[in-house]
Order: sequence, then C-alpha cells, then structure tokens
Amino acid sequence: MEHKKELDKKYRGFRYVVLGLTVGHRCGYVSLPKGHPLYGVSYSEQLPITLKRIGKESVGKRGVIPILCSSGLKPDDRINMELLFDVHGSLTFSGKLKDFYGYWIGFDCAHSGDAKDFSLMSKEMRKSYENWPDLVGDVVRTTDYVEQECKNLIDQVIKHFKY
Repeated sequence: MEHKKELDKKYRGFRYVVLGLTVGHRCGYVSLPKGHPLYGVSYSEQLPITLKRIGKESVGKRGVIPILCSSGLKPDDRINMELLFDVHGSLTFSGKLKDFYGYWIGFDCAHSGDAKDFSLMSKEMRKSYENWPDLVGDVVRTTDYVEQECKNLIDQVIKHFKY
C-alpha cells in the first residue's frame, strides 16, 4: 500500500513515524531496537505478562476484537501486545516496515468511527469515494493525533519493558 511519510521523529530514545496511506487513513509505528524484549515478537504472541498486570485499567482506546477475545481469560493467563498496550484500535502490526530499517510495532486509524482523510487519497481512490455517504460522527485522525498515540505507545513500552 502506498504511503506518504508525515513524521519521522524520536521520543524518549525511540524512533516513531506517522504514515498517511493513499486509501485515506493514517498509521503510527514505533521502532524497537535490537535487543529489546519485544524485538521480533508478533503483536498477537503471548507475552510473559499476565492479565492481572492490566486488570484494573480501563479499556481505553483498545480495539473491540482483542477485548472480546480476552473475555474468557483468567487473571494468571498471559496476554499479548494487542491487549497490553492501550493505543487507538490496539496494535495491528509488528514486523519489517516497507522503506524503513528495523523492527516496528504499530496501529492504524481505519476502524469503526474513523473517517477517511480525502487529502491523503490518490485521485483514483478519491473518485471511488465521491458518492460514498458520510457516516455521522466519524472522525479524521490527524497527524497530531497519531503522533500523540505513538508517544503514548512508547511511554507504555518503557513502563512495561525496562530496557
């Protein structure tokens, strides 16, 4: 999928990027350095962290699917990054990121309630959405919003994994 790099910065020693995709939404990614406990770990893989570690936290901005999938977990059951990290829609990516070096974790802003940003779209994509009805209440997730979510993710990575 084609993208435009909107931001490429560092925060608390971690690199993060905000990409605008030509399909009309943004994604945020955080690079994990080699040697970090999460380096090479899939966002859906069980971690050595149990549900009781986050048991008192609110659902926050986590996605509905990871929440529903975890409904049968017991406090001592292990969880994955999707459930651990409270970011917009939960983590939806881990791996090598096209055009960028290293191992990345990230999230997208293409969930229910997220509106398309037509300024990101290719001409062909915009044309295909000309007659698409606007959904009342959907919100375009801005570059600033996604940047803040990247910083929130970095803060949580540091909190849960001393490196």
